[in-house]
Amino acid sequence: MNTDAKRNTKLPSKLILLVDPLNYMHIQNTTTAKATWENLQKALQDDSLTRKIGLLRILITTKLDECNTVEEYVNRIVNTAHKLSTVGLQVSDEWTGAILLAGLLSNYEPMVMGIESSGIRVTGDSIKAKLLQDITSMKSESPYDEADSVLYSSSFKRTSHRNSSSNDRIFGKT
Repeated sequence: MNTDAKRNTKLPSKLILLVDPLNYMHIQNTTTAKATWENLQKALQDDSLTRKIGLLRILITTKLDECNTVEEYVNRIVNTAHKLSTVGLQVSDEWTGAILLAGLLSNYEPMVMGIESSGIRVTGDSIKAKLLQDITSMKSESPYDEADSVLYSSSFKRTSHRNSSSNDRIFGKT
């Protein structure tokens, strides 16, 4: 086997390792680097209905408890809204803010109620800033170091999710 043939068989494997798992289906059956690249290019530049629906599904189903950090949650929502705009489906800044609020855990309810009663305009940027500000202030008030803070927030997330589920059962909510 010559050098070019070896490269052509290794390169698709390397590209597959770099691809987001969501996009793997577009390249799983390719056998050459060129075919892999072309399929990725078509899939990622495609503004088809399938792409729009996939991005919209990510946008509306992403919840804070599925993410490792608040920053990851905010970035996933904001980046997905941006991707939707690049395929011709505009998500207003107000909708981005509303979606950020909708995916929060029940322990954020006092903050959401405060925002609603304050009369401030809900935008992606204002909610993003509020969430990141709250996390920063919680970290600065904590006597623990950064590693403890990460452990605490992930433990708190699991506990609050578990408590909310048991409260739902106790109060007859489903």
